[in-house]
Amino acid sequence: MSTDTTDEENGLTRVECPELPRGWEWWSGETSRSYYTMWFGTEYRQGGDLVHDGCVGGYDGEIFWDAGGYDDTHAVVFYPVEGVRDDGDPRVSEYAEIHREYDSKQEAVNAVPELIRKLKARHG
Repeated sequence: MSTDTTDEENGLTRVECPELPRGWEWWSGETSRSYYTMWFGTEYRQGGDLVHDGCVGGYDGEIFWDAGGYDDTHAVVFYPVEGVRDDGDPRVSEYAEIHREYDSKQEAVNAVPELIRKLKARHG
């Protein structure tokens, strides 16, 4: 497990990031007292068992929270990669394939590996 680096003295939450299934990785993020975003995803040219209509087989994922949000939940969202732009970057759908909400940052982070397994099962 890796630890998301945050500053406990500023009231920010430290979380343990579980290992993700093969082909997935934790990326970067932004954190403050009033919001955070963490990104994760696949190598967008992955293909294989995640290919389905409208998706080339990769996903960009995001975990986020905003203190001013409607219900103060921590969201986990998976966006399918629809293709590759001319500059080589992924073209990601504006519509989430998975959107779940949790009561804490740690719960949201912990949910990611299981959501990935369910996503693979759905397309397998």
